[in-house]
Amino acid sequence: PAAKRYVEAMGGQETVRARAADAAKAGELRWAATLLNHAVFNDSSDRAAREQLADVYTKLGFEAEAGT
Repeated sequence: PAAKRYVEAMGGQETVRARAADAAKAGELRWAATLLNHAVFNDSSDRAAREQLADVYTKLGFEAEAGT
């Protein structure tokens, strides 16, 4: 699967989560969501990645609701 290859290329599951957290803090929510999607599809049992992705989606939803 592509997700596994992406995650391996980026340095592993933990690295992807860390990069996604950095992206989210920088306001790059769509990029964070993309990274976390790969992490979740790579390992669906990774609860931290699933929760982080849910948080990013929530923030994206608030942005859309606010019209920004």
